[in-house]
Amino acid sequence: MRQIKFRVWDSKEKTWIWNLGMKKNNVLCDGTESGRFEIMQFTGLYDKNGKEIYEYDIIQATVTNENRTGIYLVEYDAPAWWADSQKLDLDVHYIDGIEIKDYKVIGNKFDNPELL
Repeated sequence: MRQIKFRVWDSKEKTWIWNLGMKKNNVLCDGTESGRFEIMQFTGLYDKNGKEIYEYDIIQATVTNENRTGIYLVEYDAPAWWADSQKLDLDVHYIDGIEIKDYKVIGNKFDNPELL
């Protein structure tokens, strides 16, 4: 079973909130600042260097059946995590070690939007 963890981007302060645990009555935002916080879940996967991969991370990876390396945005669309290549106009692939391999986190969409 994978560990359930989250990180949060605070768009007002332009900073990260780490190790957010879900506890009863733990309120991150009371609704008065709609859109301020972007909550991202840990995928349960690690890149080739052992770094945790979160939703909206940007990874560099090789597509197994095409043997081509690309840059992908990690997104969740039930029931799976996906690697979406917006920059290189490649297909969307499962992040499961079968369709893509040798993935490495190179940034995220908040700190490194230029990579997309």
